[in-house]
Amino acid sequence: MSLLRRRWKRFAALGMLWVIALFPIPILPFLGVTIPEEAISAIAIILIVITIPFFLLAVFMK
Repeated sequence: MSLLRRRWKRFAALGMLWVIALFPIPILPFLGVTIPEEAISAIAIILIVITIPFFLLAVFMK
C-alpha cells in the first residue's frame, strides 16, 4: 500500500495514457467517423506493449 502512496503520480500518468488513447473510440461513431476493427485492435496491442515497461518502471524504480 505504501508503494501506491509513493508512486501514485506514475500510475495516474499510465492511466491517463489509456484514457487519452481509448476515450475517443466510443464517441467517434456519433460524429460520423467509422473506425475499422483492425485499428482498434492495433491501438489496444500498442497500449498493452507500452504499458508493461511503464508499469514495471513505476513499481521497481526508486
